[in-house]
Amino acid sequence: MPYRHSISLYTDGACDNMGAGRAGRNIGCGVVVLVGSEYRVLEAHYGTPGTSNVAEWLAMYRGLVLVNKLVKTEFKEPGATIVVRTDSMLVVKQMNRDWIVQDRLLAHYFRACCEVEGKLKNAGHHVTIKWVPREENDVADALSKVGRRTPNVERPGFRVFQTLDELLTYAQETNYGKRSDDRA
Repeated sequence: MPYRHSISLYTDGACDNMGAGRAGRNIGCGVVVLVGSEYRVLEAHYGTPGTSNVAEWLAMYRGLVLVNKLVKTEFKEPGATIVVRTDSMLVVKQMNRDWIVQDRLLAHYFRACCEVEGKLKNAGHHVTIKWVPREENDVADALSKVGRRTPNVERPGFRVFQTLDELLTYAQETNYGKRSDDRA
């Protein structure tokens, strides 16, 4: 069956690390959804403490949920090709069942992601999950850092950007560009 729509999902997570294996003060998650070459979703999640791995898994879950919602509302017929890209080798290997999930919290996210992935596949869509180098995940990376750097808030939330230009302007105006502790 030929696939009618091409959807790209990019996800990334960031964390203010407190030391090896310890949860950070704040994690950020970035989610980017493109239909063809058109940006449909640019979202930063903020306000949750956790580890880098939790941030990566939360970004994957949120991204899959947004794609599932998109195909249900905009593409009534089956047949979308959905390519998920992340720079988290852990998430890719675990989602593709190459590695087992041993951590209980990560297993919760794994099961939730698999449930949404299963819904997409059962609805007739083709889902592929791929690892990409950080350089090819730059927009989701920027969004995750925006989320990570959002000041302490009472409860978690999402900031949605309408365009890539809006995200870049926000990042520049609020000094959410590179920091000395950011990886190159």
